[in-house]
Amino acid sequence: MFSFEKTAEKAAAEFGLSMKDDPTLWPEGSAPTLAVIQATCNTVATENARSAMSRGLGKIAELVATECDVAIAEDGPLANLENVLCEHLEDGPDIDLSAVLAAPDWQARVEAVREAFAVAVQSFPVPPRPYDEVATYIELDPRLAKLGVAATSKPDVPATLLVNQGGDDWDEPDLSDTNDWDDAAPAAAPKRERGKPSPGKARRTKAEIAEDEAADARDAAAPTDVAQAADWDEEPASEAPAPVLDAGWDDAAPVATAPTLPGLLSTAGIPDTDMAAILGLSKGYYSMIRNGKRPWPGVKPDQVQRLRIELHARREAIDAIDQALSTDAVLKPEGV
Repeated sequence: MFSFEKTAEKAAAEFGLSMKDDPTLWPEGSAPTLAVIQATCNTVATENARSAMSRGLGKIAELVATECDVAIAEDGPLANLENVLCEHLEDGPDIDLSAVLAAPDWQARVEAVREAFAVAVQSFPVPPRPYDEVATYIELDPRLAKLGVAATSKPDVPATLLVNQGGDDWDEPDLSDTNDWDDAAPAAAPKRERGKPSPGKARRTKAEIAEDEAADARDAAAPTDVAQAADWDEEPASEAPAPVLDAGWDDAAPVATAPTLPGLLSTAGIPDTDMAAILGLSKGYYSMIRNGKRPWPGVKPDQVQRLRIELHARREAIDAIDQALSTDAVLKPEGV
């Protein structure tokens, strides 16, 4: 999976190599200050990071566009393109895929994905390089040594921001002065809302998406469970342990529950296409409901009526076939 943070950090840390090979930096006769050197190092580091992120995302752009195309073909406007991104991106800023959803064809979706990735790269904040890395670069670049920049100089920052005011004298800590910090209760982590990523994150992980879909499925199935429990007052209800989702695994499979009705309808010979039309859904989305990958949406009274009409017509046809099996026109003992 592609990681914005890891890719950016690895490329940005190589700013010294890029600057070493740049003949336009630090010409003879110039007098760069430490502040100028810091700013130049951070600029080169940011350019390296964005270039590396653009190359990495460019390698997966067509694959992401293809999977988005498949999701849109199956679910139409209901396609969850966020799930597609979660299959390929480990972290990063929030990426707007509305243009991908509105694209007319696959080629247009590829271009829309590339544009969305480009916006994400430019919006990703590349942190400045640590001061010790800048000092190491100053020490290793011979051009700066010739210009008189001290190899051991500290970066140009206010002394108030440096530990011990930038001095070399250190006071030993008084170990007898203890505090009760270890006894303090750890602060509770902020709770994530259903349908939203964890605080501080741009998108949900696959495990969080699976957890939300399982919660939606349990809510949708609750009325059915209550109705079934009402018919068995004489039997004590057994409390089964609720399933626990391990949020630490990003490759957890989506969990959802589906009632037995779709399975019975399939056994009765009613194809997914007919059921999708009755429910007003796409065939691909209804197939995921029947396979337990999406929660059962429930049926409205008018949909129940259409389903009863469909079942009645099929029942009449089945009865007619059953009667025809005993007629002379069909029954031929001497047949093949």
